[in-house]
Amino acid sequence: MTQETMQMLPEWAPQDAILLAWPHSQSDWAPILHEVQRTYCDIIAQVTRFEPVVLLVPEDPAEYAVLPLELRKRCLLVPCPTNDTWCRDYGPLALQSPSGARGFVDFTFNAWGGKFGATLDNQVVRHLVADKLFAPEVAYLDALDLTFEGGALECNGEGFLMTTKSCIEDPHRNAHLYEAPYIYKELLARLGLTDYCSLEVAPLPGDDTDGHIDTIARFVDPDTIIYVSPSDPTAQSFAALAELERQLQELASQRPNLQLIALPDVGDYPSRYETDCLIPATYANFLLVNGALLLPIYRRRTDSEAQRILQQALPHLEVVPIDCSILVEQHGSLHCISMQIPQGFLNPSLLDTITR
Repeated sequence: MTQETMQMLPEWAPQDAILLAWPHSQSDWAPILHEVQRTYCDIIAQVTRFEPVVLLVPEDPAEYAVLPLELRKRCLLVPCPTNDTWCRDYGPLALQSPSGARGFVDFTFNAWGGKFGATLDNQVVRHLVADKLFAPEVAYLDALDLTFEGGALECNGEGFLMTTKSCIEDPHRNAHLYEAPYIYKELLARLGLTDYCSLEVAPLPGDDTDGHIDTIARFVDPDTIIYVSPSDPTAQSFAALAELERQLQELASQRPNLQLIALPDVGDYPSRYETDCLIPATYANFLLVNGALLLPIYRRRTDSEAQRILQQALPHLEVVPIDCSILVEQHGSLHCISMQIPQGFLNPSLLDTITR
């Protein structure tokens, strides 16, 4: 990497804030809106113990009337139209050079290959630029000729990308780059990365993203991957997770410093609202914030085991469990609804307006 090249920052880099989008009555959350809004209040309360939240809200204040005043004071409320709440996939991806030059990439978001409406979500980054949310020196890197989602991209902070073939090579995302080598070449170039591993793993039951990496395997430092293990042989996910484990072990054999840490599988997780529907509840969909790891839990016996494993593996972080059983009803979880804004990227004049 040259001195001037910007590279995708890892999620454990120091952060200014976490970006969230408030669930509203015009989103797919409408049938269970009150439940999910309560969960969002819980999430905001925990995140703001460690850092501020930038909260995208509808123009109508009645839509977020349940957000308590004490939490609003710890948030920067940004009126911004959205289709839905999956900030991980349509939010800005931050890059930085060794000399401190900063920018963020704006890919096209088409709701996982055109499965849902995404016109508003696809404009969020440009909306935030127009609102001067970011520091003046942060460059806007237009990558709208490519379609990728943040949840499909895991980087180790040293130029290496981990992803899945089912997402990156999906013809409904980048049909004009049909040949796989060109897709990866373009993706690495836009993110300032030099190498990659693309896992060939079947998506978990109910995963309508086509198999995002952030549901199954995550970097927590340059040489440690935490992944969902095939711990429940009765689960429909067992074969996919066994194949995931095999491929990660193969990767570790090629990268001698790589450590693998296994999390339990939640197991088959039926929806409370959809008949005969399994949804992708996993512990790998955690969120890293300054000084903590926020762990999604699902009212299962494996919750405490996942918390114990993570706390033992990451003693320098506080592992904070958050009940996300309502989030997975829309087939995502804690990492899916959030995007970190690294230190130095947020407009400092806006940071000063948030109660710490």
